Amino acid sequence: MPAFLSTILLALLAAILAGILQFFLRALGKRSISKADTAPGLRGAAWWLLTLMSAAMLLALLLAGFTIGGQPAGMAAAIAAGAPAWFALVPALLMVALLELLRNRTETYWWVLIVALVAGPLAWFYPAVHVQSGGNVAVGGGWWFSFVTGFVYCLVALYTALAHPVPLSSPLARPMYLGRHKHLNELRRFAERYGWDFRGPFPSGHVFGAAGEWDGRPAAVMSSVRLLDQPSGFVLEISLVPQWELWHFVLGKSADVNGFPDKKDRNQAMYSNRVAADGKKVDLYLWPGTGEVPWAEALGTLEQTLSAGGELLRKNTLVYVGHRAIYFRRFGAWRMMESAADLERVLAWLVAVAECMHRQEMSYSGTDLPGGPAGWSDEADTTAGG
Repeated sequence: MPAFLSTILLALLAAILAGILQFFLRALGKRSISKADTAPGLRGAAWWLLTLMSAAMLLALLLAGFTIGGQPAGMAAAIAAGAPAWFALVPALLMVALLELLRNRTETYWWVLIVALVAGPLAWFYPAVHVQSGGNVAVGGGWWFSFVTGFVYCLVALYTALAHPVPLSSPLARPMYLGRHKHLNELRRFAERYGWDFRGPFPSGHVFGAAGEWDGRPAAVMSSVRLLDQPSGFVLEISLVPQWELWHFVLGKSADVNGFPDKKDRNQAMYSNRVAADGKKVDLYLWPGTGEVPWAEALGTLEQTLSAGGELLRKNTLVYVGHRAIYFRRFGAWRMMESAADLERVLAWLVAVAECMHRQEMSYSGTDLPGGPAGWSDEADTTAGG
């Protein structure tokens, strides 16, 4: 290809790249105005940017990636002049990324990131072609263009991959959700069995969830990951909205559970005791809504009901009554083995605890909680829609 044509081609590709990058940065700057409204536009800009960069780098390497005798040359001519044949692997990977981007906008970004992380280091070996070809071939303007563009390509691919968690149906789901892949599939089957709404992954926190009704009351199961707080690991939260507004209580081991009431709050509890649970002792704190401690028989009945779920109270497990609902929360583990049967046992136990507290007059009289499924926040609904 004549030198002036390759120069025009590279200039045109650079202009297209600069324009799309500017559009992408403008969309990124507008994101703070309304996350719900601008996120789709930002994702669209990222898709266009990745698609055009894939095509630009592919053409640059194929048409003007090398020089032979000081003249621009394409990939085929360079290989014919002595360049290693495996150099064609990088354009082939870019072609795969381009076709994947054109095929599917929503489930492809992790594949693109993998292509970028594999093709990038391979392209760094291209300058050695001058030695490998006996001085006949050298890298040209197309390679330099792709080398510089590749840094932006990797950053955008990383951003879009993190903003688009891998769907559970993807072949990448097993390595991406290592330790809870089986649990998430069980959660999905559980939702299908009981007609619940299964959603996920949400962009923030790689959260999956299912919401519906259990025993006629709204319930939800949320599965997520936390890395910064201690103890770090997977988080499983099961919530149930009973018919009655229950008195506040907390059940768990204070030494193991992050989020357990501090000493000041524990001292304000009207009743506390250590409850036997599957051969171990867990702490129970109760804050009666009436300001009066229930009679001993009622407390004994409640403790027996709580003890019945002792096999569910593993390390880093917290059961408590929060706003409108009763919660079962387990976190800090790096492997989740909860099956659909485990979820059923937890929900049935939460119903039994709620009914026991109501029978023992540990609920606010005349209160019937309304509402739809527990567990879905406005933010989760917004992010999940993308």
